[in-house]
Amino acid sequence: MEQHSKVGNFGDLLKILLDEKELSMGELSKKSGIDKSTISRIANNKQKPNINHLEKMAIHLNINLEELLKASGYEFKNNNNQIFNTDSDFSNFDDILGFANLINDKNFNGNIEKELSKCKLYVQTDEGKKLLFDNFNKKIDSIEKQGQFTDRLRQMYADFCTDGLTIKKYLLIGSMLLYFVISTDVIPDFVFPIGFMDDLVALNIVTKLLKNDK
Repeated sequence: MEQHSKVGNFGDLLKILLDEKELSMGELSKKSGIDKSTISRIANNKQKPNINHLEKMAIHLNINLEELLKASGYEFKNNNNQIFNTDSDFSNFDDILGFANLINDKNFNGNIEKELSKCKLYVQTDEGKKLLFDNFNKKIDSIEKQGQFTDRLRQMYADFCTDGLTIKKYLLIGSMLLYFVISTDVIPDFVFPIGFMDDLVALNIVTKLLKNDK
């Protein structure tokens, strides 16, 4: 929306979108589950929205997530708008990695890398392995849209359950699978594919590391 590009800050953009949709902050709160006081702080530029907020706002304000991400200060490596189509089934695995590559925010990617490092340590424990084995199938079967993303994770899980992996690959794959199962909530998994953005970024990070290990 061209007129939105001239808006100076995210709070003003949010107020414009609420006016356009004829929604009050209270109504957006009820629809999105975001606390009304949080929406108020964001609208008055007293709090920066996190990606979870932006996801929910994109859905309930019917606006492209990329526009909200950019308006709130997230940087992108290119301007591929199609990658944010919520109807995408990611039929090509390259589309998944392309989606993950769009995010060029060091803090966001850094947080995911930190969580993966924690998962790498945890998956070496009996408790971590049990958590993974007990919950992987249930978690992946709960995803409404099955496709290359879920196929890739299922294959990684199958590989993890064999004895044919090197220690390095075992830990890399295990960290990804445990990250997926635990839902460390860099972004909650409430909608696919957008709600799995952090899982996609994590998968991208691990895939690159696995390629470098060949």
